[in-house]
Amino acid sequence: MVPNTMSYQYQNQPFIPSQYVPVQQYPQQQQNYIPRLSGRIVGSDKEILPNEVAMDGSRSYFPSSDDAYVYVKYWDNSGKLQQKTYILQESQPQIEFDLSKTIESIDKRLTRIEQSVKRPKKFDSPKGDVSK
Repeated sequence: MVPNTMSYQYQNQPFIPSQYVPVQQYPQQQQNYIPRLSGRIVGSDKEILPNEVAMDGSRSYFPSSDDAYVYVKYWDNSGKLQQKTYILQESQPQIEFDLSKTIESIDKRLTRIEQSVKRPKKFDSPKGDVSK
């Protein structure tokens, strides 16, 4: 076997740059953190296998195929698999609308309009017309 004398020669020699070239540093762009959700669509919670749940303590989400439930599974500190079930239901937003105040406001506006229409308009006589 031949010893590698070439690498030994370069290791013992100091590095002397022939010309210093400054390196321009560009500011690093921060990468946006995109949270990753683990899980899949399931027919029931019985289909979820323990190896499908992340072992780092984060939650894994399993929506049901009929959009009725979301099963959330995670490993707790004692090493037991925990599950929470969220029941999904559609709800219509409750809009409270006081119709009496709106009608009262509209009625006041109409009264003002009626009064301005019924009031006779006063016309000024043109300048220079002195006939009265």
